Amino acid sequence: MSFYNNNDENNVDVNTAGICGAIASGSGYSQLSEFCTALDISVMSEKTYLSYLYVMNNAEDLAMKEMINAGKGEYQLAAEAGDIKNGTPKIAVIVDGAWSKRSYKSNYNALLGVECIIGATTKKVLYLGVKNRFCLTCI
Repeated sequence: MSFYNNNDENNVDVNTAGICGAIASGSGYSQLSEFCTALDISVMSEKTYLSYLYVMNNAEDLAMKEMINAGKGEYQLAAEAGDIKNGTPKIAVIVDGAWSKRSYKSNYNALLGVECIIGATTKKVLYLGVKNRFCLTCI
């Protein structure tokens, strides 16, 4: 199973894009199915959804490995530059996060938040986190 159409990394498979959207919004198969039905778009079967989700969970492991490698790269560059304090290379990072607000006649907290840490030298992601208030793991 490939995430890309015709092995073109700039052209993501529609099923992958749909599942990524569902995950990003804190939804699952039922919500994706309802959304596609509302747009009069045929939806994949739940079995297909789960098979893509399984592969995407493996992609999460790959992303974690890439973040670890990015951290090692930042560490190496800081050490080579001699930017060391007490024997530990200092790594400059860019940090950002958001827990959005939404307002419908009054102020409510949204259910989804994100945060990331990017290495200032390599511009590679060192950490990416997504939290959802309904997720038992995230709470």
